[in-house]
Amino acid sequence: MRDEYVIMLYGDGMKLETNLKQTQIQTQKLSLKQQFSLKVLEMNDTQVLDAIVAELEINPVLEANENIYAMQEHAYGDRTPFDLALNYVVQEESLSETLLKQLHTDSNQVNEALADFIIESLDSNGYLRLSMEELMEITHASFEELEETINVIQTFEPYGVCARSLQECILIQLSYLQHPALKTAITITDRYLEELAQNKLPWLASCLNISLEEVNAAAALIRSCNPKPGSSYAHPSAYVAADAKITVIDREVQIELLSTRYDLRISKRYQSTTDKEMQNYLKKYIKQAELLIASIEKRNVTLLGIVHCIIDHQKDYFLDHRPLKGFTLKEAAQALGIHESTVSRTIANKYVSFEERLIPLKFFFPAKLSSSDSAHEAKERIKELITSENKQQPYSDQDLADLLLEEGIRCSRRTVAKYRDALGIPSTSKRKQYR
Repeated sequence: MRDEYVIMLYGDGMKLETNLKQTQIQTQKLSLKQQFSLKVLEMNDTQVLDAIVAELEINPVLEANENIYAMQEHAYGDRTPFDLALNYVVQEESLSETLLKQLHTDSNQVNEALADFIIESLDSNGYLRLSMEELMEITHASFEELEETINVIQTFEPYGVCARSLQECILIQLSYLQHPALKTAITITDRYLEELAQNKLPWLASCLNISLEEVNAAAALIRSCNPKPGSSYAHPSAYVAADAKITVIDREVQIELLSTRYDLRISKRYQSTTDKEMQNYLKKYIKQAELLIASIEKRNVTLLGIVHCIIDHQKDYFLDHRPLKGFTLKEAAQALGIHESTVSRTIANKYVSFEERLIPLKFFFPAKLSSSDSAHEAKERIKELITSENKQQPYSDQDLADLLLEEGIRCSRRTVAKYRDALGIPSTSKRKQYR
């Protein structure tokens, strides 16, 4: 038997109880204020805008930028503001959350930072709308590495995600089916999808030299596929907008946090009232407004700190478009003196605008090796070493690992082999040239 301290957190206070038990149990309950603050921390800029507008509709003491409704209309078009309460009640999993869970448990060896970026770039229906050229320019990844990563994501559920066209979406789904008409369905999807859409079934039967019944069966199989595999998942915000704008002026990286434009405040007219009845009536509204303002300010301070931290660590990327350096959430948390989970919550579903591109904050935390070099840098060095090697005596994967170690990059032989394969570079025996 031994003393046990059970810590319970109630509201803003802490209650300490001492009991004698055989085991030690520690329980912590977050107050409603703390839960609210965490929810605001996770919001992206469009959700913050929704929260402010929804509170303005019901709270007489809250004031904001007089153009805030125009800002929302500009961001969303003619659209009814979200009910703020729903943002806190609905806990449905989003498509990106579903795919990221599968990514982190998947046995395929892919660059998780790159896969993460691609997943966050999918639209609300699950399609990848960025071209390969745009992806290569943004991520600095090779065509082969991007193709490999996309192929892995396309194995995740719901089947059909990460497709670049309706045709590819359906072909992915068909590849997981078993049906007597499957072969015909694949042929029609691959070659005659437009004719199927025009319902030219007799023409398809004649073209493929099969019966109309077989075409009907194949058509039914194709139509059973979901053309929008991501549409059934939760979408906290169907509109992606920047949370911060990063610009480079005279070799200086500058940041503009967009949510500071909303100028949220409590009306001085209501604060100065001496009417006791009015004061009692407004008390709850003032508390609600104070909580929202404080939570948004805390979110802004944390977000701005993280973006500054990213810029300090990845300055070469912003100034000279060099590859990203290895960077972890833990390092950012230590630099800012906050918990790693706070960093994770803050960067989730948030984007920065840089050189007319929207880039998710998660992109700036690439997979890190045991040294300070990122996986991307290691791949680039492997490519350089192989390019300059003696073609009659090419480096083995172990040779490459040893050479990298001499340069301070710790990388096992198996990791070198994985990176070499990702770069599309053949093995030692296949690279050897004979005189």
